[in-house]
Amino acid sequence: MKTRNYIIDTISGIYILTFLFTTINKWSEMPKFLGQMERMPFWDWLAAPVAYGLPTTMGIIALWLALGKQRKIALTIGVGLLIILGVYIILILNYAFGPGYPCSCAGLFDLSWKQQLFLNMSFIALGVTAIFLIRPEDNKPMIIIRHLVDNIIKEIYNKKFNTSNTGQSRQPD
Repeated sequence: MKTRNYIIDTISGIYILTFLFTTINKWSEMPKFLGQMERMPFWDWLAAPVAYGLPTTMGIIALWLALGKQRKIALTIGVGLLIILGVYIILILNYAFGPGYPCSCAGLFDLSWKQQLFLNMSFIALGVTAIFLIRPEDNKPMIIIRHLVDNIIKEIYNKKFNTSNTGQSRQPD
């Protein structure tokens, strides 16, 4: 049981770190990213919603995975997003939009489009694994985050009610 939870938490952690990194990266370089989206071979009206929506959605999924109680839903949405991106990369690699690649925005770590596709497929496999491992009672924040939040709540409680960790009242200093 604990091994299963650690596997789920590890995969969720990988998604969180990757999605947060991508969110921060895309938002910090938004003018460049938007320009690349505008050169993409789909309708011009779609460039801005994709440029702003993609990193925002990834950030929300990352936070949902870290703090939310419905990780299975968040992972499912994350896997779905990666499947859409994977299909798009396959189309690019097969020159569905014409010769050459529409931009150099192949995502994480400046990978080639083929490397990005392999990484996406790996993340999809990990996400699907976690989705199948999650049981209804597992839909809670990650173990490490739960412990952190529990400790913060205990510390606040102790300070507010002037108690020590033993539960006894402390005398004022």
